[in-house]
Amino acid sequence: MTTVYNQKVANGEVSFREFVMGCARNIDYLAGLRDSPEAKIPRIFRPRKDYYLGRLEQVKQRVQAIRAMSSE
Repeated sequence: MTTVYNQKVANGEVSFREFVMGCARNIDYLAGLRDSPEAKIPRIFRPRKDYYLGRLEQVKQRVQAIRAMSSE
């Protein structure tokens, strides 16, 4: 049974690989490429250390604030 998502594969208009890479553009990490079909999908994904280090600091500050609260 075909759906809107896989109809082009069923009709032979695109290969399975093209279909999968098209799906990848529409989810999570690659959503920024959704509107740029000419943009290349990276072969290797590296985490953004600056984001995670910044979030870690935010969480540490929040934990300190919660620990400083009184039981009231």
